[in-house]
Amino acid sequence: VLFPPDPLPPESGRLTDSGKVLNKTSIGMALLETPGVWLGSLAARLSGAPQDGVSLPYQVAVCGSLMMFYAAGWLLLYLAWLRLGVPPNRAFPIWLGLLGATNLLHYAVKEPAMTHAASVAVTALLLYLVSGWQTGATRMLGRGIAAGAVLGLLVLIRTANLAIVPFLVALLIGRRVVNGRVVAGMALGALLLVGLQVAATYALWGRLGYAIYPDESFANDWRGVWLGLVSHRHGLFAHHPWYLVLLVVN
Repeated sequence: VLFPPDPLPPESGRLTDSGKVLNKTSIGMALLETPGVWLGSLAARLSGAPQDGVSLPYQVAVCGSLMMFYAAGWLLLYLAWLRLGVPPNRAFPIWLGLLGATNLLHYAVKEPAMTHAASVAVTALLLYLVSGWQTGATRMLGRGIAAGAVLGLLVLIRTANLAIVPFLVALLIGRRVVNGRVVAGMALGALLLVGLQVAATYALWGRLGYAIYPDESFANDWRGVWLGLVSHRHGLFAHHPWYLVLLVVN
C-alpha cells in the first residue's frame, strides 16, 4: 500500500511459515502508533475516507500523536534534569542547545514514524520516572515494574537502545535507589514488554522467537567497518572530516 509507484522491495512476495506477510522490525513503534491508528480509524469512518491505515486521517492522527509524544518527552527530559539537581541556569541552555546540536528536530518533524525521536522521548520518560525515586524508599516494586516496562518498550523500538542500560545502572547506583524490589520490578516490567514481541513473532511465524526475519545479518568483517569510516569512496571521515575532528575534540 505504501510503496507504489516505487517498486516493491524484493522480499514483499515472501511469506512467513504460517502464510503471513513478513514484518521486518520489532513492534515498539507499532505500540507507540496504536493510539493514533485508533483515532485515525474513527476519523476515517466519520469522514468516509478509506479505512486502509494510510489515508489522510491516519497520517494526521499517527504522525500528530507521535509529535505530541515527542514534545512531551522533550519536556520530561528537562524536568528530569531538575529532579536530579541540575541548576535551571545550566539545564535550560543545554536543553535548548541540544536541539541545534542534534538532528532530533529533523526526525520529530519530517520522519516521526522512524525510531530516532521515539528513542529520545522514551528514554526521557524513563529518566523522568527514575529521577523521582527517593533514596531508601521501600515501596518500589510498582515503580520498578513501570520503569522496566518503559525500558522494555525502548528496546522494542530499537534493539540498539540497550546501550542505555549501563548508564541507567550507574545512575541508580549513584542515587542509592537500587534494592531487590527495584531490580525484580524492572526485570518483570521489561520481560512483560519483551513477551509481547515473542507473542507477535509467534503469531507471524507459528513458532517462538524474538523477530525471525530472514536474510538480515551483519555479514562483513572488521575491514568493512574500517572502510565505512575511511574509504575514499564512501568513508564517513573521508567525506565529512569534521566528524573526525569533533570526535577527537569530544
